[in-house]
Amino acid sequence: MAITASPDGRRIYVGGDFTQVNGKIRNRLAVFSAATGELLTDFQPGVNGTVRALQTIGDVVYAGGLFTSTGGNPRNRLAAFSATNGALLTCAGGEPGGAVAAGVAG
Repeated sequence: MAITASPDGRRIYVGGDFTQVNGKIRNRLAVFSAATGELLTDFQPGVNGTVRALQTIGDVVYAGGLFTSTGGNPRNRLAAFSATNGALLTCAGGEPGGAVAAGVAG
């Protein structure tokens, strides 16, 4: 449902309603090498509901959608992750009142 590249073009982030990629557990978020198409292992945050929007800004991946938590941490429809290791970050701003379907920041 969502796809975005890292600012340097080396990584492709994908979000949706899947729970596995190539037999590996990936709860609605996955990252691939742009050069080889290989599923990368260093980004595995996962969320508990559908990801409909992704955006990378610098070294942060923003995900939006219909989820309410990630890794047991409450995140209502919007979450921020480290682009390199998937660590959950503090996300500035309030909680969206409905599903997030697109993201634009600058």
